[in-house]
Amino acid sequence: MSNPNDNGGDWGTPQQQGPAYPQPGAMQPAPRPPGQPGMSDGMGSADDSTALFPSVKAHIGQAFGAIKGAPLKIFLGISALVLVLHVVTFMFALLLGAMDMYMGWGQLLGGIIQTGGVVISVAATTVQLALFRPIRHVMRGGQLGSLGEVFAMAKPQLIPAFVVNLIFGVVVGLGTMCCVIPGIIAGLLFLPARYLAGGRGLDIGDALSTSIEIGKKYWLLLGLCCVLFAVLIGMAAAFGGGVGAGLGIFAASLAPSAGSGMGIAAIFGGTTFATGVLGWIAGTASSIILWTVEAGVMSAIEEDYFPGENTADVFQ
Repeated sequence: MSNPNDNGGDWGTPQQQGPAYPQPGAMQPAPRPPGQPGMSDGMGSADDSTALFPSVKAHIGQAFGAIKGAPLKIFLGISALVLVLHVVTFMFALLLGAMDMYMGWGQLLGGIIQTGGVVISVAATTVQLALFRPIRHVMRGGQLGSLGEVFAMAKPQLIPAFVVNLIFGVVVGLGTMCCVIPGIIAGLLFLPARYLAGGRGLDIGDALSTSIEIGKKYWLLLGLCCVLFAVLIGMAAAFGGGVGAGLGIFAASLAPSAGSGMGIAAIFGGTTFATGVLGWIAGTASSIILWTVEAGVMSAIEEDYFPGENTADVFQ
């Protein structure tokens, strides 16, 4: 029976299926190569990450090649300030021990080390993200000059990188406090913003909004990155905590025979210094690995998400 609202069709008759023709001027997604079918977007379903897995390894290799030059030297130079802090506080501990004042000031020294370590860590991470710009430049065929020129290229991205990373940390932290799963979801949705602000040069708002779209589109690959990040950071923290606990027990066993304040300062100040150095080595190594993986993964995603884009550096 015909219905007056079906524009002449018959609701009871199966409709013939045919190819869908786009409206004139409508943008169509780029076709996938044979054997690499495009998957559906959106959280909770298969995504476009599957087509990128073969190329991610090559991008990570390229990222390592770009990082191991001037960018790595700049990062290590800033990160090594933690070692300088430990050396200074250890020498100050010995000075206090010589004046028999270490027991009264030892906790203050520990607080200075922790506070200074956090400040330096934030600064080093911010520089890392800003250095995505020269790293991206090299991965796209560019050349880098002196350390000063590389830092000058990264300098404009310092503030956006700091703000975006701060937002990333707060959102992921709050999500993790509520429940682990929201923290993971927040991580994979906002992780791309770090590269988009530091490497691609998007402003803070665009980096965050684009990051969410990329997170939904490539949630599987980014989720794996978040898991890797959590594992490496957890291993570094566990190593540092284990070393600190072991050396603390060792120092406590030696304390009764230390005698003078100088001996106490040498034992506890020395174990604190050793813990800091070993923790710095573990943390720096994991940070470099994560930096390399993040640059490689995001470079692969960037090429896929912005198809047909000129490979030239967007800053040039």
